[in-house]
Amino acid sequence: MYKEQWSQLIEILKDEIPPHDYETWFQPIKYVKNEDKTIYLSVDKSFTQVWLTDNYLTTINEKLNNLVGDVLQIEILVEEEQQQIKPEGKKSTSNKKFGQTLPNLIPTYVFDRFIVGENNELANAAALKVAQNPGKAYNPLFIYGGVGLGKTHLLHSIAHKVLKKDINKKIAYLTSEEFMNLFVDSIRNKTQSKFRNKFRNLDLLLLDDVQFLLEKQESKIELFNTFNALQIKDNQIIITSDRTPKQLEIDGMDDRLASRMGLEIEIRPPSIETRQAILRAKAEEENVEVPNEVITFIASIVDSDIRRLEKALIKIIAEHQLLQKDITLDHAKQALKDYIKRQPQKNVSIEDIIREAANAFNMGKADIRSKSRTSQINMARQIVMYLSREFTDLSLKEIAMELGKEHPTIISGIKKIQRDLKSNNKLRDRIEEIKGNLFRV
Repeated sequence: MYKEQWSQLIEILKDEIPPHDYETWFQPIKYVKNEDKTIYLSVDKSFTQVWLTDNYLTTINEKLNNLVGDVLQIEILVEEEQQQIKPEGKKSTSNKKFGQTLPNLIPTYVFDRFIVGENNELANAAALKVAQNPGKAYNPLFIYGGVGLGKTHLLHSIAHKVLKKDINKKIAYLTSEEFMNLFVDSIRNKTQSKFRNKFRNLDLLLLDDVQFLLEKQESKIELFNTFNALQIKDNQIIITSDRTPKQLEIDGMDDRLASRMGLEIEIRPPSIETRQAILRAKAEEENVEVPNEVITFIASIVDSDIRRLEKALIKIIAEHQLLQKDITLDHAKQALKDYIKRQPQKNVSIEDIIREAANAFNMGKADIRSKSRTSQINMARQIVMYLSREFTDLSLKEIAMELGKEHPTIISGIKKIQRDLKSNNKLRDRIEEIKGNLFRV
């Protein structure tokens, strides 16, 4: 639908961007398809994907939206991920059953590529056991832990292994937000019976980020009923969350749902040895030799989020391969100066966060707690919600009380910041500024 406009945008960028940059970064881009107001593009290398996302994605998005007169999102995939997206205008020749339609499965997210350490060995073992015998062991399996620790990797690994053993298994992998949206659509289109028939007859349901279901009462009820139907048939359920079971109960998870969790396993942040192993595996995958001192340095400055850990390495590799920079410790320190973590010198309260957010937006603390919905005040308020969730022990309900808002408003605000951070560099810089002031030595 938007392929012609994309071609027009490429011609515009060709005139605006230096020839070398255009040939290096934009010439390899391939248009894949448009779906649900998302433009899918593909590139051949993961470091090209990272570089484009970090340096050009916001600009491309803004120019494309201006060109088409609509609000679109751009997703840049590497070719191995692109193979999972059927091209525009072509019908899928396989995966005809609902349960086998798995557009979000990443080919590289398999057990063989999951680096196991003390932080995740139990979760890996349980996931492998479930994949070998779904519905018979640890049902439901609940895996929880911080962002970027490998929960999604394990879900995809289970799906791949089950399908490899039996291609006819009815499997659905989706986020809880996608589950909620499908349920809402079924109400709008009066197709609830079709929705229920699909989900309640699965062999395996893999539900990612269950915390996002907490804001919708009807969706929580539907999820409980789906769980109930699948459990009666001994069909496997696996869910993940970035919150502990206790936090989910505090934040509003249905007590009936919480009580049905079978095995609950936490994935903790990886040790420095595990982080080093992850980096070496990634370097081997990219077929690049990275000195041990560089591996150690990266592992020391990124201590939790595995995706961010790999992203840091990819940035080093990209500069090495595209800009002919040697991979040295000095180069790594310069390239990753923004990754160096500021160590908190104090406990952070929501009052601290409100103060620094108000200062960053040149407004008063009372503005953030006010009922005003002007764009600046609303953004500052949502950043407070997001940072309060990250740096304090407050529950969502407690954050809502502090800000004088409703519980669903807090969830919605946090989700909006998480979503916008993927493509809005100005927002990312503003949040880093606030965090820097919070943890200033």
